[in-house]
Order: sequence, then C-alpha cells, then structure tokens
Amino acid sequence: MKKQIGLLGNEVYKACYDLSQPEYQIFWCVLSQPYKNTIAQNDLSKYLQVLVINFNIPLES
Repeated sequence: MKKQIGLLGNEVYKACYDLSQPEYQIFWCVLSQPYKNTIAQNDLSKYLQVLVINFNIPLES
C-alpha cells in the first residue's frame, strides 16, 4: 500500500512540476481515482462545524 501511495504522490508532483502549477488539488482529485480502494476520503463538513462552534469562525457562504 505504501508503494501505491508513493506512486500517487509522485504522479501528482510530476503533474504539478511539468505544468508549473502549484495547486495540487485538481491533480490529486483526477489522479487519485485509480487508488480509490486504497485511500480513504473524509467528509470535512463535520470538522468545519467544530471550527464554527468551538472557535466561532464564520463559514463563507
């Protein structure tokens, strides 16, 4: 599994480097599809809710 995740990291880094694009999120989203059974996807909405409640940080609408 570590090898697969390392390959994904390398693919994302290479795409960012080759295209001179520092924003990796799009590449991660596209290139991680073949690894969807290996990596977990987390719903961040519950964490954002904690930030709003505990730290009084307003969410942008």
